[in-house]
Amino acid sequence: MNVWGKYSEAMWHVLSMLCALAVLFLLSNSFLQAPCWSLFFLVAIIAWPIWHYQKERVLFHRRAILAGISLEDSWIRRWFWAGHITSLWQVVVALIWALLMLAFGALLEHEQWLVLLADILVILLVMGPVSRRLSGQIQGWQLGAVVRQWPMLWINVALLSLSFFLIDFLLGAPDTRLLNWNAVAENAFSEVNAAAICPVAGWLVGIINVVNHLTWHALQSLIPGLPDQHLKLFAWVVVLLKSGIVAYAFTRFQLGIVSLVEHLGLRQSGPEGISAFSKGFFLTILVLAVPYLYATYKLQGLDMESVKKLPEKLAELT
Repeated sequence: MNVWGKYSEAMWHVLSMLCALAVLFLLSNSFLQAPCWSLFFLVAIIAWPIWHYQKERVLFHRRAILAGISLEDSWIRRWFWAGHITSLWQVVVALIWALLMLAFGALLEHEQWLVLLADILVILLVMGPVSRRLSGQIQGWQLGAVVRQWPMLWINVALLSLSFFLIDFLLGAPDTRLLNWNAVAENAFSEVNAAAICPVAGWLVGIINVVNHLTWHALQSLIPGLPDQHLKLFAWVVVLLKSGIVAYAFTRFQLGIVSLVEHLGLRQSGPEGISAFSKGFFLTILVLAVPYLYATYKLQGLDMESVKKLPEKLAELT
């Protein structure tokens, strides 16, 4: 690839990842204000690149095993190589991760979004040297998939987790040491759930907000009093895991964008490359949308006030 080709590819990666982050920001900030019927489609938009990354990752491992243990003309390789059923199942997995991303995104501060913006440059800057380092070890047509699935995933998850942890530590949280655990949980849930149009979105974001506030409550109340340094270290690692979930989901999302760009024309041009990652996903989304829309229609008349008061009743029992 000449210099202009490399420059063009890098520019496409930058633009596509910036657009993906902008879409994620807009959908996350409208997640609590969206009606129930539209939530599935908001999640599906974010799930598309995640699914592509998931599919690439799962099929890569499967085909590596099949290539090593099966004969080229064997029925085992013919049956399992395409992985149609596996690809369809990955749609469900991608929807779950996308739902978590939007729920976490609804609670992110502006400083954390700036970290995600800077992380785009980190991914692109690190990906080049990693690709060159592995270019002499991996076949060229598999190099991109290997870089995305092994070094880049864990390098970026580690860097992004640490960045989120530091941002959380610098931003801090209100002092809740004088409050009971149930009061902290109830306040955290109600402040989010009250702003939600759809109870499903309110519950999901509310639960995540409860975990976040209880984590800080534990940091302020329990960790300083732990007698052993190893226990304190373990407690901080648990806190770091929360940042790791966001970092893991976002990294898969952006690496999926990189993979999509490559398949859309930079490395695989033509309608065959497009159909390889679009038909299976969108057909599955349409099939899953039917029961979802039917369920939301049937639940329209359900009295949700009693459901919203359920956390308060549970808090009273504790």
